[in-house]
Amino acid sequence: NLGKPVIVTGSQIPLAELRSDGQINLLNALYVAANYPINEVTLFFNNRLYRGNRTTKAHADGFDAFASPNLPPLLEAGIHIRRLNTPPAPHGEGELIVHPITPQPIGVVTIYPGISADVVRNFLRQPVKALILRSYGVGNAPQNKAFLQELQEASDRGIVVVNLTQCMSGKVNMGGYATGNALAHAGVIGGADMTVEATLTKLHYLLSQELDTETIRKAMSQNLRGELTPDD
Repeated sequence: NLGKPVIVTGSQIPLAELRSDGQINLLNALYVAANYPINEVTLFFNNRLYRGNRTTKAHADGFDAFASPNLPPLLEAGIHIRRLNTPPAPHGEGELIVHPITPQPIGVVTIYPGISADVVRNFLRQPVKALILRSYGVGNAPQNKAFLQELQEASDRGIVVVNLTQCMSGKVNMGGYATGNALAHAGVIGGADMTVEATLTKLHYLLSQELDTETIRKAMSQNLRGELTPDD
């Protein structure tokens, strides 16, 4: 229930250096916050305003440092400021509530050819509460029985396993192929088109609220603050 704009910005070249991009980023961020307020946590970089929970670092040493692969920018700044028709994020009623968040034990596994069940088993050892599985394409992974059994046992123990695509853009659809269906039957939930960063943040938030596992699983598939694209 954020009632004011919160804009994060920075620079690729340190602010003290002559060619720093930090000055223009900061000035534009301040101008946009005052004159084109969007009551979300956003990121302003290289003349674009992005929804914060949709962005990811895309370039190590270029001015186009961030990208929003699955959602257009909210605003572009050129000679004129151009606000785009990006769908607004869901917004609750009432006053702002700041929820405490505590660090949570969350694993991240990137699927690769030949990955063994032992690798997954090591990531799922206690006290892990959630696992992000970065799969192929629309959410596919090996059909190895031992691999799927590890995921099933983890789900049965109350560990939340979320399936994300390794691709830069697009979304998980575990009903698209038999391999994705196998993950769903093992208790894995689809993360739609969330970034890894947004998924980690969402898991930290939900796990910090001491909710039951089923509630967390359902919430991971819901669009809470514009972090994912809901199904039509």
